Amino acid sequence: CMGIIELNKNVEQYILNTSGITFVHFSDIHARPDLWDRVVEYINYYADNISFAIHTGDYCGGSQKQYSDMYEGKKCLRTIYNCVGNHDCYSGEGDWLLCEKETVHNLLFNHNEDWSVTFFDCAHSMSYYKDFGNLRLIVLDDYYDTWQTRVWLRNMLKEAYDLGLHVITAQHEPTSY
Repeated sequence: CMGIIELNKNVEQYILNTSGITFVHFSDIHARPDLWDRVVEYINYYADNISFAIHTGDYCGGSQKQYSDMYEGKKCLRTIYNCVGNHDCYSGEGDWLLCEKETVHNLLFNHNEDWSVTFFDCAHSMSYYKDFGNLRLIVLDDYYDTWQTRVWLRNMLKEAYDLGLHVITAQHEPTSY
């Protein structure tokens, strides 16, 4: 069985020959520590060339009943930022309704002490941004405080424009079909 490094040797040249900010994007890990650890293995192997990683939602399995604190597993040499997904918002009880925002926040953002991000100013915020030189990463919560977050996003985009920053937005839901 080949490991993640061997399976991706065909793109190694792109990672080794980059300049500036290089990051790993992954999503829908669904409470699979084995898959999370494979991503960590990849990041750690190329840590000199990778700035950070972003996981864009569905950290939990089908619901919060399938939860694994994957940050407690294999230690990553780079920060892995997290984002809320639809399965993270479902308690697993009854109808598919959003559960308490604080519960979701406490599951997904319990290891953010080294993130150095600026959260949207609201209780248990799950939208935030971080500047990396001339790049601004804006992570959006698609499920709670959506109207207020849109206003905040507009302000963050204007500020980034005024500062001459490039912007990447990250969220779980597609922006269009």
